[in-house]
Amino acid sequence: MAIEKVSSGGYITIGSTGTGDTDWFIVRLDSIGNTMWQTTIGGSGYDVGMDLLETADGGFLACGYGTSNNGDFSGAHGSHDLHIAHLSPSGVLQWTRTYGGSGMDLAHAIRPYPGSRAVVIATSTSGDGDPTHNNGDEDLWVLMLDYMGSILWQRVIGGSSTDAAFDLVIRADGSLRIAGASGSNDGDVIPGSGSQDAWVVDLDSVGNLIGQYKYGGSADDGIRTIHELPGGGWLYSGSTCSNDGMVTGNQGWSDTWVLHTNDQDSLLWQRCLGGSAIDGAARSILTNEGGLVVAAVSNSIDGDISQAWGGDDFWIFELDGSGSLLWDISLGGSAGDMPYDMLAVTDSTFLIAGHTLSTDGNVIGHHGDHDGWIVKIGPLVTGAMEQSRSSYRVWPNPASSFVLLDLGMEMKGTWDLRLLDAMGREIRDVNGVPTAGNGRIAIDVSTLPEASYLLQVSMVEGTYFTRLVVAR
Repeated sequence: MAIEKVSSGGYITIGSTGTGDTDWFIVRLDSIGNTMWQTTIGGSGYDVGMDLLETADGGFLACGYGTSNNGDFSGAHGSHDLHIAHLSPSGVLQWTRTYGGSGMDLAHAIRPYPGSRAVVIATSTSGDGDPTHNNGDEDLWVLMLDYMGSILWQRVIGGSSTDAAFDLVIRADGSLRIAGASGSNDGDVIPGSGSQDAWVVDLDSVGNLIGQYKYGGSADDGIRTIHELPGGGWLYSGSTCSNDGMVTGNQGWSDTWVLHTNDQDSLLWQRCLGGSAIDGAARSILTNEGGLVVAAVSNSIDGDISQAWGGDDFWIFELDGSGSLLWDISLGGSAGDMPYDMLAVTDSTFLIAGHTLSTDGNVIGHHGDHDGWIVKIGPLVTGAMEQSRSSYRVWPNPASSFVLLDLGMEMKGTWDLRLLDAMGREIRDVNGVPTAGNGRIAIDVSTLPEASYLLQVSMVEGTYFTRLVVAR
């Protein structure tokens, strides 16, 4: 599933719908999440929509893969083919194209490239048809297309094991930096440290391999998002199962993993985040301060996770430019909730797109089985602000019936108190002056459901946040 901004306002998402045999499901949303139009694309087989981009005419190029050779798709080559579809601004299907060979060819992402072109990153097990060759198992397959779907060039890179990529950056000189994971140590691929390493590949503007790098430990490691830093260097987010080699501080089976490298691609620092269970980044966004806001999946209930709803949760957090955790928030319910993509609406407001099986917690309006779920959060402010005032305390925490907020005896003048839910929505707003002599305020939380909240206190000297948990 993916979500993108639309130049005329609002958003567009792509995913899949159906049970068993599925179709692509594309939904156009306005700026507040109302459906403007929706459409399905597919045939009688299993078809999965993966990513999309807006074209210069206001239409859309979408990519995915599937098994269909009828309906909207034709010209099948093998068991699973890569598909590209072009839609008008109003969602009318203009054309589809099929690419692949006799094996399995899967699209992962599509990005706009200067000159009305698009880059598709995919994996392929085919050694015939459109892929030029196969090195063994799944290879990385990169295609440069024009906006009519014609292949301008392609490149297959891999070895005898699985080699895949999930994100790319187009550099100022037209070259590509592609990031993912590699299990190979032969063929086109440099040796690594473990069973699967985080893998970075550089191609020039016509697809020639000009560099590659690996990071990780003895277990499985991979990259999901790549960021080129304005001042030089790179930030990557993904996941790691290692706790050796380049990886330190892993807290469980799998952690979200963030890496910072310099222009020479040497590791400057790395950070593992999560708990004792399974955690991993799906997507991240570079902040104006040089840090990251990360959308991850987590089923941990400890470690860096301040609250868990049950099963897999959306876990959203921010790191500063040195890798310090500033804040985190969990979204979901008691069943499985999985984020796939995220985009920035403003500097402090984000949309996260994924699916949910939950009918409780933060989830409302569930229809059945796996529903697409889009969440807007923000603004959230770093926990560093609350730590700067030792006199700012909240207790008991967790609370059941009331909580006492201590602003400190020296805090005078007007103040503003807001109680926000985990979605960033205001629940309560109280204005006034701290009680003379103690600066304490009692807040009744007896009618609030059990959940995690934010207390926002604004005073002359600044605004402070702290997390409040209501539990009974």
